[in-house]
Amino acid sequence: EDEMRSEISTALAYPMFLAVVGGVITFLMFLFIVPRFDQMLAGNRDNLPMMSKVVIGAGVGLKNNLFAVLLVFAALIGGSVYISRNEDLKANMRSWLEGLPIVGPVLVQSELGGWARTMGIALDNGADLLSALQLGEYGLRSARLKAGMRVVRSEIRAGRNLDEVLEENVPDFDPLTIDLVRTGRASGGLAEMLLFVGKTQEAETRELTKRLSTLAEPIAIILIAGIVGTIVISIVMAMTSLYDFAI
Repeated sequence: EDEMRSEISTALAYPMFLAVVGGVITFLMFLFIVPRFDQMLAGNRDNLPMMSKVVIGAGVGLKNNLFAVLLVFAALIGGSVYISRNEDLKANMRSWLEGLPIVGPVLVQSELGGWARTMGIALDNGADLLSALQLGEYGLRSARLKAGMRVVRSEIRAGRNLDEVLEENVPDFDPLTIDLVRTGRASGGLAEMLLFVGKTQEAETRELTKRLSTLAEPIAIILIAGIVGTIVISIVMAMTSLYDFAI
């Protein structure tokens, strides 16, 4: 699990670095560069194109309200630290992330892979099914998956088959995985099959992580380029309008 988390963090590190650097560059441009052009215009923005008005107005507003903006940034950082230390808020944040189209499947597949591997190791070393289910549940971070596994354990205690209750209560498992679990149960090789499922889920998580990284990098670059390009174009349009006024 530590290895999988490390791989996910490593894959997202570069896009996050790009986003942070791009945010800092944008902030500095709005703070130091854009207001200088407002001074060149002597505050006269009436005849500027709309895009130039918005960009220059945002830069001037940022410089004039820098203290309030820094307070907002500090509050956001403090809120992030508070959320990272509050288990309930972390669980809610994770539930929200699991609902996202790209990040969600990576988190869910990583959880399911760890659960299957824990189950397989426990059964392979002599644990009974209910004890293995409890161990697997302890390793889950997702509140939704934990709730589903509690129902699974309750249904197993009532005498039902593992593959049936997984199919009903944990829809994140695909039909092929359910069939593999069913085959392992019927053949008496459930531990080996769960270890295979865990290995397969982790391999799928690695593939999803690569896709996420492949998508995140160009998206971050495009967003940064778009913001910086908008600022530059707005300034050029403003300067062009200034020369038109002189004529």
